[in-house]
Amino acid sequence: MKKLLFMFFLSLSVFLTGCFEEAPKKEEVHTVDWFMNHQDVMNNTLEKCTNNPGELLKTANCQNAIMAQKKLSIGKPEDINWH
Repeated sequence: MKKLLFMFFLSLSVFLTGCFEEAPKKEEVHTVDWFMNHQDVMNNTLEKCTNNPGELLKTANCQNAIMAQKKLSIGKPEDINWH
């Protein structure tokens, strides 16, 4: 009887172990300024976002990387040679 009870609980624990998925790791959210200072990461993020826009485009990092890219492409007024 003990062996049957042991086998039951062992089977139950193995079954329940397969029922729970690990929670996905939360990605650290970076600010627009952070992406502007880390352009290599910004470019990698933009590549991921454009390769999977249906799932990633509305995430905070994609939005912030897009905004950082726009700000960098506009340039700062003090960088413009007005002469």
